[in-house]
Amino acid sequence: MQSETNGKLYLRNWLLLAALMLLLSLTAAAQEAQPTCQPDDPDCGPFFVFISGTVRNCAGQVLPGVTVTIQGSGTPATTTTDSMGRYSLRRRRGTYTVTPTPSGRYFFSPRSQQSNGDEDADFTRYPRDNRANFDGDCKTDVSDFNRGSGQWRSLNSTDGQVVSFYFGQSADVLTPGDYNGDGRTDRAVFRPGNATWYVATDTSGSFYGVQFGDTADLPVAGDYDGDGQTDIAVFRPGNGDWYIRRPDGSFYGVHFGQTADIPAPADYDGDGRTDIAVFRPAGGDWYILNSSDGQVQSIHWGQTGDSPVQADYDGDGRADLAVFRPEQQAKWYILNSSDGQMQAVQWGSPGDRPVPGDYDGDGRADIAVQRPDSTGAWWIRPSATGSHYVVSNFGEFPVPLGYLSPRTYF
Repeated sequence: MQSETNGKLYLRNWLLLAALMLLLSLTAAAQEAQPTCQPDDPDCGPFFVFISGTVRNCAGQVLPGVTVTIQGSGTPATTTTDSMGRYSLRRRRGTYTVTPTPSGRYFFSPRSQQSNGDEDADFTRYPRDNRANFDGDCKTDVSDFNRGSGQWRSLNSTDGQVVSFYFGQSADVLTPGDYNGDGRTDRAVFRPGNATWYVATDTSGSFYGVQFGDTADLPVAGDYDGDGQTDIAVFRPGNGDWYIRRPDGSFYGVHFGQTADIPAPADYDGDGRTDIAVFRPAGGDWYILNSSDGQVQSIHWGQTGDSPVQADYDGDGRADLAVFRPEQQAKWYILNSSDGQMQAVQWGSPGDRPVPGDYDGDGRADIAVQRPDSTGAWWIRPSATGSHYVVSNFGEFPVPLGYLSPRTYF
């Protein structure tokens, strides 16, 4: 009897041990199948999110092939947009900084943004030479500034609506630009009386002022650091010095030019930064300080009496040397940076004001003039078609001229 009892106990203990060994084996297998999540592990079930968004240009078209960097606490990852302009990357749950890669010709707004995957992080691409684009659609808007009343008027190329906004005083010099990097032109003026810049980034009535320069300085606003935002800057004709204000409030000076020179800043080398440059009307010579390599270009293009009208007429991402010659029936002479060829175009009449800009949104500056008479007519020659059209009743000082040398036309 005792022997039988001992046998049953042995069997029961053996079965319990076998069951325990099986349970341990199953637990180990389960743990092996579901490893502990590690940072940047893309296969962590509920612990990952998709960082996604769409990239478009300012005309609303999707952009494939744009490189997007996604930066978290670890090593940054990159991806590219697909044929629908979409990017998407699976990452461990957290907050990431998303940044599309800009180029010399274009920038993105916003430059970067935070995303935790709950909502898309979308971006819009804008051309760096984005003149008088008040409605943000990639096209230059017909627009003027009444120096007597301070009234700005712009004709939206998107919907044909006229927007009116009062900002400035009678002696102000208009200095339009994209001071906040949102892809839209901001209304801005330089007031020589107190050497102060006033900038309104929208039509809400709010604005800010920055004292920078002297009363005799010429405003030469531009994106000198390539961050997609217009920088406050002045040219001092008395000594040929340039003073450029950095975003942090500091500034630097560069000596470049002579007393009679006309400042002609633009991105001539295509690196996405405005280059310091002057046009010397006495001989028709241009002097350009490349921001890309610090080299100086000296090019003869023009003659005495010409006005510089630099812009990217051939669409290669670099400003072309160009002059407007009003004495010869308002003729334009353009030196293409893409192939070195010359364009000579008769467009306008003596007394007209040159107002080049990308009115058709094809990425090339269009030849255009404003007739400052009772008609206030703008004669625009789109590069995409070669035909022309006329817009009337905008006869005050033209805003696109503020990107050139506005004081020479007052």
